[in-house]
Amino acid sequence: MRFVLLSLSFALATACATGSSGQASGSAGSTAAVGDCGPMMAAHAGRGTVVLSAPDNNANTITTLEQGTDICASKESRGFGFRRVRLADGRVGFVDEHNLD
Repeated sequence: MRFVLLSLSFALATACATGSSGQASGSAGSTAAVGDCGPMMAAHAGRGTVVLSAPDNNANTITTLEQGTDICASKESRGFGFRRVRLADGRVGFVDEHNLD
């Protein structure tokens, strides 16, 4: 049941994502079109921030970001201290909110 709920949550989050840049890199030079975060807020990733497929430390890793990577992040926490994020290439995932500046 938990897997189904997490899968559904991820599918809905992915369906709401919009791409804003052609960059697929998680480098510090990438931008998440900070002005286009919509209801999300502009944020910067801390060094080695892991982006997960669900708000769970056991979820699959989507990517690892470099220090200062620009991303859009939800204003509220999900699960136990995770924030939903949108990367510059339009991918959506979750990060530990302690890794956001």
